Amino acid sequence: MRSKIQVHHALPQRLLEKQHAGLFSAQEVNDLKYLSGIPNDARIGKDRVHKLITQSWKKWFRSNLNPTREQVLEHMRELDQEYRRFFVPPLKKGAR
Repeated sequence: MRSKIQVHHALPQRLLEKQHAGLFSAQEVNDLKYLSGIPNDARIGKDRVHKLITQSWKKWFRSNLNPTREQVLEHMRELDQEYRRFFVPPLKKGAR
């Protein structure tokens, strides 16, 4: 049986790769504070919300090769603001 909800890491797991070593720890990336559920059927048009968030991060990392911690958190908060209504449970404004 397929899960009806995907786990969303607000701090992308990519931050644990070598090129971003030291920005965030694995404990931070996987902290419950930075995890949300996104229903598989959550869509904007034809696109799944989780896919839209992932694509946004990919584009962002291409433009920010050596981001600071604060830059990462700022982009995370922008995505939270844009998509928080889809999260389970819904994310309150400014929660992270």
